Amino acid sequence: MKKIVIFILVGLFQFPVFAVHVLSEFEHSLCEEVKLSSELRVYKDPSLFVGALGEMYNDPQQGWKSLMNETPVLTHLSGTVELMRLGVPAEFKNFGVISKLYELADSRFKVTQPQGIKKDSKTKPRTGPLVIPVKVCGSSYGDSLGFVLLADFQRAQKQNIEEGTLPPSVYPNPVPVLKKN
Repeated sequence: MKKIVIFILVGLFQFPVFAVHVLSEFEHSLCEEVKLSSELRVYKDPSLFVGALGEMYNDPQQGWKSLMNETPVLTHLSGTVELMRLGVPAEFKNFGVISKLYELADSRFKVTQPQGIKKDSKTKPRTGPLVIPVKVCGSSYGDSLGFVLLADFQRAQKQNIEEGTLPPSVYPNPVPVLKKN
């Protein structure tokens, strides 16, 4: 038996290892510099919680406890950051038990049944928030995959300047010189 295990282990280590390139729906997906005027919350990819689901299969009570100790938030970004958009905005789908984690972090993730659709009908269209799959480039997160809410992404990119006021006088916006009468 030991010889078979050793033979299998030696055989596994002889396979070549290749780098992975993330493919997206965009033709040229590159990391782009994004200027955020307010904080943007980046959520973890739901596939990162699959290991906890395996633990739930073996021991439901311990698996659920470990899943509830996880947080779906990857990081908070602000200022100038580099992001790669991996696709077009899409509806947040129901990921079963994992979606409860996202609902606890932010109530906007609750997938609801649109009004006028009967619960017992065969087609059950559900509505959830629109999300953009992203990759956080070149940070301490090591090119982590995740997603952001479209509404949060658009809000974070808007300038927090009231209409009729001047932008702050910081580089590259010089302090305006007023004419003397």
